[in-house]
Amino acid sequence: MDNLKKNLEHREKPELIAIIQHMLRQEPDLEWLLTTPLPIAASREVSIDPKIYQRQVVAAMSVNDNQRKHKRGEVLRRLTAIKTIADEFAAQEQYAAALTIYEILVTEVIEHFNDYRDEYVAFCVILIGCIDGLDS
Repeated sequence: MDNLKKNLEHREKPELIAIIQHMLRQEPDLEWLLTTPLPIAASREVSIDPKIYQRQVVAAMSVNDNQRKHKRGEVLRRLTAIKTIADEFAAQEQYAAALTIYEILVTEVIEHFNDYRDEYVAFCVILIGCIDGLDS
């Protein structure tokens, strides 16, 4: 990930915009990232809309419902990506934003735990990760 970050830091703004546009053509579900504040260094305290994250958590949990062939680990990958945003907020001491995301993850995973029998391992991993994040 460090090499990727260094590579992106050397790109010009128009090139970064073009990269993002190409990525969104391949993964249009990531468009929500453009509409919500993300944790960045030296950023002021942010206020996030919990409904945006709630929709993304529910969408991540049901990702295999819409696919003919289940991708093993896809739910865990998507939920982990959302949890990572909370972890980054916590690392930058933006605790209210981190708490909001952890709370949404925990609430939605518990609420839907029995709805997705194939994803119980992913849900357990996310729950433990959120508890660790809240503990820190």
